[in-house]
Amino acid sequence: MKEKCLIIVPHPDDEINVAGGIFDQLKMSKIDVTVAICTNGDFIASNANVRIHEALKAKKILNYDHLIILGYGDTYQSSH
Repeated sequence: MKEKCLIIVPHPDDEINVAGGIFDQLKMSKIDVTVAICTNGDFIASNANVRIHEALKAKKILNYDHLIILGYGDTYQSSH
């Protein structure tokens, strides 16, 4: 069974800031990497789509396996 790694970050681009240096090591070790981004990057509402597209581009550049965007608003404070 292939080993797996889940990287959970609050905002788009945090995967780069938090774990950017380990993606190559994970891929060399043939570990299946999933990044889960909790928010949609809409602190400034007009930037939400841009932030999501940047996350998709970063996935291609960092070459990891799966991207999950949970889509909570940046200022979400309620229960779900």
